[in-house]
Amino acid sequence: MNYFRLGVKGEGYAFFYPDTYKKDEQIIGSTPRRTISGRYSRDVITTKYQFTLTFSYVTELENANLYAQFNNNVKEGKDLTFIDDQGEEFTVSWGQQNYGLSDRVQASEVYWSGTIVLEEV
Repeated sequence: MNYFRLGVKGEGYAFFYPDTYKKDEQIIGSTPRRTISGRYSRDVITTKYQFTLTFSYVTELENANLYAQFNNNVKEGKDLTFIDDQGEEFTVSWGQQNYGLSDRVQASEVYWSGTIVLEEV
């Protein structure tokens, strides 16, 4: 299995394996309409993907690398490139208002868990 990668081209990537990975296709277009005869129609402009990445154990260093990408995208306005484990490349932005890895556990070492949502631009 190849690593998943997230980063700004030319500035480096964060490499990771999520515990679960979901890739939902979203259709961008007009609202659905029906004719008098009952025929369904919808104008499709394009499709895009939403990626949901769930993590149960992220080390401090991995968390810092992923947070750097959040900072690049949300706070500095840079485009992120997401490359999945099959080598497909997508230009994405953070799909939620917060970082996502918000559960901090302190055991023998500190680790983080949570969910990151990315949306294709």
